Amino acid sequence: MPGVNSAGEITQLLDGVWIFVATEPDPADANVVPPLPEDAEILAAYAEAQGAYHEQASQSPLDPQPGEAMQASFADAGQRLADNVLIPEREAGRHLDLSDGIVLRPVVVADPRSETEAFIFDCQLDGTVFVNEDGSLPEGTTRGVREFPQIASVILQDGEWIVDRLTRDERACV
Repeated sequence: MPGVNSAGEITQLLDGVWIFVATEPDPADANVVPPLPEDAEILAAYAEAQGAYHEQASQSPLDPQPGEAMQASFADAGQRLADNVLIPEREAGRHLDLSDGIVLRPVVVADPRSETEAFIFDCQLDGTVFVNEDGSLPEGTTRGVREFPQIASVILQDGEWIVDRLTRDERACV
């Protein structure tokens, strides 16, 4: 698993996908912040959505339509990810290669936050890459673990936390 040197719990969501939840702050890494007890359900919903996305995106050939797990994990049933990622990658004949791994390092931010919406900053350590069907790298693509900044909006829907939106945003990596 790439790059985690801080105290915390590491859970494997699937081969090549881990989630790291800090148990104490790391003065050397501002992206390592332990959650509050009330964050547990929010983090669980985020982990479920990320696992569902990575599992589907890594299928070869890639099915561009959200499967059951994605539909259950995202407020829009995964359609935004299908339109913006899965469909274009399928049309290009690619799928996600998890062999270099990804570590999710989510932090539920305190502000803004309400009883029905929370935001997660996740400075991921991402070694995943979309590859051609034969496993080769598309032109201009390189391998390597890098920080990938992502913000997730998680909402309370029908009494359950569910991911509303995932957005690449540099603010997630401080």
